[in-house]
Amino acid sequence: MKFEKNVEASGTSLMGYVTTSYSRLCEVFGAPCRFYGDKVNAEWSLRFEDGTRATVYDWKEDEIPMGNYQWHIGGDSRSAVDRVQECLAA
Repeated sequence: MKFEKNVEASGTSLMGYVTTSYSRLCEVFGAPCRFYGDKVNAEWSLRFEDGTRATVYDWKEDEIPMGNYQWHIGGDSRSAVDRVQECLAA
């Protein structure tokens, strides 16, 4: 599935979760688009070819989780979770 990276993510909200590793996210989506260091350490903001927007991010961790972690998925609809999971499963 094709996607555009580093898209505008304002207005998205939590839609679900995916358990995976930081290295798997980097393998599939590339390096994170943003590094914050406050409530979010790493975030990917994506728009899929069907127009679905998704963000994948950690929440309130001291540092970027490297092992398996329950990453938050934000978006405009539940489709965001489906698209992220489809990409990770491929």
